[in-house]
Amino acid sequence: MGSAKVRKALAWSLVACSLPLAALGYVRHQRQADARVASQGPGPEPGRTLMALAIQAAIRRHAAGPGAVDGPELGEPAVDQLDGVACWRFPFLYWADTGSGRISLHRGCVWVKDGHVLRARWD
Repeated sequence: MGSAKVRKALAWSLVACSLPLAALGYVRHQRQADARVASQGPGPEPGRTLMALAIQAAIRRHAAGPGAVDGPELGEPAVDQLDGVACWRFPFLYWADTGSGRISLHRGCVWVKDGHVLRARWD
């Protein structure tokens, strides 16, 4: 009977020690899953002033002349998906000189994640 009690005590001690280890593994797995979800988020929202300056500089680089652009006027930023990546989408409007003295309204969008421009589109 002595060996049966020893085996029973050994079995219970293994169960008692394995429960904290299993809980620790579960917590570690949840933290890794939470980190993956956080990395898939859009990141912090960029400031509107910084975005307006960056958009204006990009448009001026591609515009006909340095005084050819007026604006941009930013719309409300929204969380969007670009090629399966969560990011911020900033729509904007700007006025541009056509070169013949007329001014035309144009629009565009910039997709930003973690302070990096993923894509910029304007007409």
